[in-house]
Amino acid sequence: MDFAHTLYRETLPMVLAVELKRGEQPTPFSPEISHIQAIYGIDYMIQILTALGKDPLARGYGYSYSSSNTDRKTVLSHLLKISLPKPEETAADLKKALQGTDITKKRLVELAMYAQQWIPLLEEYLALPGFASACYYFMAHTSDLYDEQVLSIIARYTPLSPEELKDGAFDIHWFFEAYGKLGEKNFKLLYDAAKYSSYGIAHGRARKYADAALGKVNPDALMEEIGQKRNKDLLMSLGLLPLSDDKKQREAEMLLRYHFIQKYKKESRQFGAQRRASEGRAVEIALRNLSVNAGFTDVTRLVLRMEGQLARQSAQYFDWQPAGDIELMIDVDANGRSALKCRKGGKLLKSVPTRYKKDETVLHLQAVNKQLKEQYSRTRQMMEQAMEDRTAFEVWEYLEMYQNPVARPITERLVVRTITEEPAAQTVSPAESPANAPTLGFLTADGIVDLAGAVHQVDPEDQILIAHPFDLYRSGRWHEYQKLLFEKQLKQPFKQVFRELYVKLDEELEKEASMLFSGNQIQPQKTVGALRSRRWVADYEDGLQKIYYKENIVACIYAMADWFSPSDVEAPTLEYVVFTDRKTGEALKIEYYPPWEPPVSRFRATRKFLP
Repeated sequence: MDFAHTLYRETLPMVLAVELKRGEQPTPFSPEISHIQAIYGIDYMIQILTALGKDPLARGYGYSYSSSNTDRKTVLSHLLKISLPKPEETAADLKKALQGTDITKKRLVELAMYAQQWIPLLEEYLALPGFASACYYFMAHTSDLYDEQVLSIIARYTPLSPEELKDGAFDIHWFFEAYGKLGEKNFKLLYDAAKYSSYGIAHGRARKYADAALGKVNPDALMEEIGQKRNKDLLMSLGLLPLSDDKKQREAEMLLRYHFIQKYKKESRQFGAQRRASEGRAVEIALRNLSVNAGFTDVTRLVLRMEGQLARQSAQYFDWQPAGDIELMIDVDANGRSALKCRKGGKLLKSVPTRYKKDETVLHLQAVNKQLKEQYSRTRQMMEQAMEDRTAFEVWEYLEMYQNPVARPITERLVVRTITEEPAAQTVSPAESPANAPTLGFLTADGIVDLAGAVHQVDPEDQILIAHPFDLYRSGRWHEYQKLLFEKQLKQPFKQVFRELYVKLDEELEKEASMLFSGNQIQPQKTVGALRSRRWVADYEDGLQKIYYKENIVACIYAMADWFSPSDVEAPTLEYVVFTDRKTGEALKIEYYPPWEPPVSRFRATRKFLP
């Protein structure tokens, strides 16, 4: 190795002396330049920039992975990419080396975005506090993946994980801190050089986010472009647009953007499974960015606020509204379903008379009725996902939903529980009742009413969860809740008390795959359809999969099936279900995923399609 290093040190200067003075024609060394992994020193970096002149830097994978690319710009760009400052070199050395050259500040900023190893030295030389922070902002908010060293530096600036950043989450506090230190003029230099921070167009997301956060985008034009192109990056930037300081105007702007994002989500149903999944994730991030921008602690608070606003806006239409010689009103029944009613002379009509079909009042109430139906669907889905995801609500905000005639029939019929320490394992039997067992029941203004009718008082700031069947199972009162609902003829908005549940078996806790469903025959297309509403996605390589972002778990169902075309042969059989770590891809033992929502239990919906 000593000889190898000696050979490298003596050979490299000769190779670089030839290559840095080359013209457009390749030299004998050009085909081998891509094999050089590192060159050290400010002098070499200056020589490379001088040799490049005003030529743009080469972007793409070719310059570092293919020895067939021997053109001048590609070779020099590779050398710049792998150049490093010596450990002992300082900003004073860089200042001295730059004297007498025509290398501009703009070129040095491009260097920082192109070769991140020069950022600390350049920040000191340029005397720009916040320079490094802004550089890493652009890198973090692209969709490219960086090495561990860059990721570790990014982690110093933001609590968002690399996966969240890659998906499109935006750290607005980081952005404005960096922008405030640099100022508009210097930030513009980095903005223009951002293209060198990624291989393709991934830097475009960081630019879109910056434009939105700085208010350089017209909201109406942005929404129109999103509607036409269905660009996910633009959608995720929508929530970053500045909000008005006026409280009333601010609420109106939030509601408009919230409604647009929900409309985008609804329109996604027309596409295939893969696109629906990617657009669904973009919607989640868009709502998250909007909630952070608006100052909410999480997305759930934003959603509750916006849905409440929609209901209050519609309240006036719950009374009769005149339209010519007829009257109209929107009626919300005991189950939260809305309907448009029409009467004439005090007598209810079956439908709106034909001559009023184009009346402005009629059209407006029809639109409001449609909004309420969509709100019911959204609220129902949100509460079911809140149960699955263990989303915590404060008592006061849960009770606030009772003021919404659409949300109340959904929320008041759900069993809730107080928050206590979660079990470490699933071995607790239904008969066991720990001292810190949670209080289960139905939430009212007076407190939580349990099975016996006793009222347990809770403070408005206390947190509660929508009880999962596993909570009912552990309490030993599951059957009693089923009996109560049956006797009172209470229909829940989704399966909670009568939901299917598969508990982990003792003999499979140490295994990495569940064989519980092995051998069951299915109809692939109907199975996909059933699981689609449960946030499962058909993957070409990994079969059916569901991602649990909060727990960082990926669940996959394997079967000898084609999930993408109708099966014209005998119905295929299931094989096994596996769980892997979302970040590392390593298989997880069954005992390690959360006991209250084992992904296996979600597969119960397909049983009705078994032959």
